[in-house]
Amino acid sequence: MLATTFPHQLHKGKPNLHSFFSNKTIQSLIRRTSLSLNNIALSNYIIQTIPQYHNYFLPIESYKNVTFDNNKTEFIIITIKQLNTTSPFFFLDSNSNNERKTMHTYFNSLKTLLEICSIMQQYKFIHLNIQKNAVQYIHDTPYIHDFSRSFLLKTLTEERKSILFQMYNPDSIHLPPSYHILCYMTQNGLKSPSQGTIDYILQEYLNHAIQQGIPFSEEELLQFRESWTHYLTNHQTVFKICTSWDTYSVLLLYIQQIPRVKQYCPYLEKIRKFLIHVVLCYPSYSLHDIRILLNTLIF
Repeated sequence: MLATTFPHQLHKGKPNLHSFFSNKTIQSLIRRTSLSLNNIALSNYIIQTIPQYHNYFLPIESYKNVTFDNNKTEFIIITIKQLNTTSPFFFLDSNSNNERKTMHTYFNSLKTLLEICSIMQQYKFIHLNIQKNAVQYIHDTPYIHDFSRSFLLKTLTEERKSILFQMYNPDSIHLPPSYHILCYMTQNGLKSPSQGTIDYILQEYLNHAIQQGIPFSEEELLQFRESWTHYLTNHQTVFKICTSWDTYSVLLLYIQQIPRVKQYCPYLEKIRKFLIHVVLCYPSYSLHDIRILLNTLIF
């Protein structure tokens, strides 16, 4: 039996006219934790603040606190809008007879997700969760959901920094080396990174990147290492750019979607070099610059 506490309904946004959404909703029972409450708070912020948010996000529309009779643990029933057709992944047809048309679809989907990143940057989101399990697709159109580990930049307290950067995991190559450097420093109680520390972290990063199908040439390795030595003196400024890390994550997510078959090899090589040279070695590129450069890759 459920004992319902006083429900609090989130502020409702404008009626959604997007044909991908049905008139139905989905309810889920989740535990009441700091992360689930954060997901609710960010969802509320999105609904109240971002115009036409349903073109980009799948936030929690409403929630209700519940408890079970013989259980002191609190739970929450959350409600989100139901999509007519959903997929957790973006698929490229490796057997397509028109790979050029397929890649046009690919780039359009990629640019849409980059546009979502641009919106999150505009509203000062720290999301750091652009992975397969955080993106849903309606056909080829991506939507972001799950904001449990997201924060607004202005609310990035020392406690939240420790949550974001608490565990160094070189296998998480969807996040840039600057993130790994911060995690390694936090985990090991370092006030500043040494050259040896940076070299170690970069080598670990490269090893895992190569294992996941992103090779580097010798020239790229040298350029890559040199591009991150500025953290020896400027690591304190890294928090100012953490809202742009999702751009990197999106590109890395999409490069892993390209089939390793002959007809897609030219595109794969272009994307790979784009990722390494523009994003890894020159992280100062703006999203606008990246979208313009992406338009040139397919031609």
